Amino acid sequence: MRVHLDFETRCDLDFKKVGLRRYLAHKSFRVLLTALAFGDGPVLQWEGLPPLVRRWPVPGLKVHAFNASFERGVLERCGVRVPPHLWRDTMAHAYARGFAGTLAQVGEQVGIEQDKAKLASGTRLITKFCCPRRPSKRNPEKYWTPVTAPKDWAEFQRYNVQDVEAERAVWHC
Repeated sequence: MRVHLDFETRCDLDFKKVGLRRYLAHKSFRVLLTALAFGDGPVLQWEGLPPLVRRWPVPGLKVHAFNASFERGVLERCGVRVPPHLWRDTMAHAYARGFAGTLAQVGEQVGIEQDKAKLASGTRLITKFCCPRRPSKRNPEKYWTPVTAPKDWAEFQRYNVQDVEAERAVWHC
């Protein structure tokens, strides 16, 4: 059995500047959304880390993710250790087949359907919900939240689900 997995996280540190280990180890790190699909079933989503993930590894369950080192690191940070032989990195799979780039680029290269493709609004949404912001009088929060930006939060949730759809579609190619 396979599971396709994607996390959306936030942290006070800039992932690109400090790297994965420091980002995950920082006290402000938090899992915002988890989306996963078992096999070709529907994509399920939770805010935070769902309890069922804490019971992994499940015998025979292989975990698929695009650039799986991130999802693997998130799980380990949350106390869940899935042995390396149970991971399947769809990005490495794409590279081995001659495709390269981000999930959006690989999806375009392999010609996945538009309803399975990565959402173009993702960069904006990640910046909005995953990076600290400058508080203001109107919004003193350090981060945008479902309460302070409900319309964008709904789109962010859709983005998280769509990442699983896109990763799974690339895996199938």
